[in-house]
Amino acid sequence: MKSIKEKLNNYIFPIIYDDDNIDIEFIYSRRHTKGFKNVIKYNKPDTISGLYDILYKIMIMGSAMLLEKYILMYGDNLGEIRYNKSCAGSSITLDNMVSKYGVIDGTKKFNIYRNRQSYSNSYEYKFEKYGMSKEEYNSYNKSRAVTLDNMVSRHGVIDGTKKFNIYRNRQSYTNSEEYLGKEKYKEVNSKKANTIENFITRYGKEVGISKFEKYINKMPCGYSKISQELFWNILDKTDIFSDAYFAERNNEYGVMDIVNNRYFKYDFVSINMNIVIEFQGDHYHGNPKMYKPYDYLCGKGCTNIIAKDKWIYDKQKEDLIKEKRGFETIFVWESDYRDDKDFMVKRIIDYVKNRI
Repeated sequence: MKSIKEKLNNYIFPIIYDDDNIDIEFIYSRRHTKGFKNVIKYNKPDTISGLYDILYKIMIMGSAMLLEKYILMYGDNLGEIRYNKSCAGSSITLDNMVSKYGVIDGTKKFNIYRNRQSYSNSYEYKFEKYGMSKEEYNSYNKSRAVTLDNMVSRHGVIDGTKKFNIYRNRQSYTNSEEYLGKEKYKEVNSKKANTIENFITRYGKEVGISKFEKYINKMPCGYSKISQELFWNILDKTDIFSDAYFAERNNEYGVMDIVNNRYFKYDFVSINMNIVIEFQGDHYHGNPKMYKPYDYLCGKGCTNIIAKDKWIYDKQKEDLIKEKRGFETIFVWESDYRDDKDFMVKRIIDYVKNRI
């Protein structure tokens, strides 16, 4: 103890280990008194030597704001919570800068910081200061990312995996409703959502709507194999639907409902014939032969939906494409098609031909 005391030139404070009624003398500075008391309050080790080890680690860390330090002081759960709150309060965000300096000065300081950070992380800056090539710059950016591979590369398999999981859990917590509060959590997530409003906010009305429709059209289509079987069978029997849109052929046709902020995709659309075919899965769409209005559906992905609501939704789809494009919709129930496939294909073709 004497050599440590001489080296650090700090003070000796008594700590009473209650369970064993033992007085311990440990060397640390006065500014760490609260932190060391917290070690005993929240995270008391099983042995005296364990206490010495924790106190010494905290002393070496000094005033550094590290997750490991918070966990040593407050235990795993409380330590992580306090660390996340501390990081959020000290981080350079617009909210924090405005809180410290007011709206005008805070916004100005934040923009200066953001621009400086942006430039110092640019290829131009790295090339000018360090002579990095484009390949080196790209490699450098990849190495900075907090990924499991990078953490393992820096700290080894055990410590790297541990640090990565701590980081991932921290990121998850700082984006949680518990951390942000109900209103802030709702606000943050609403801004992230790929809605028509957010696209318009980002790009303006005309470009935003165009980009939103492209985004929707790139999304994978949810369709059943048996519906595609019906549509291919129809195309095999006639050439009147040569321009038809459906999932396995050239993607589904969609119409934007701007008033209600919805984008409807249709199973089968022939623009030339002004016809839509909607293949209705019995359990996904609630076949009236099987479901009463207030029965919950059994289809995959809609078990919390009652049949009546699904019928209303499908009627809105039908009304929208009728209003926007003048297309008529033919509904085909899955069970009807399974009962007699050839008859259903012929019935659809005959019906459309009789309209010509």
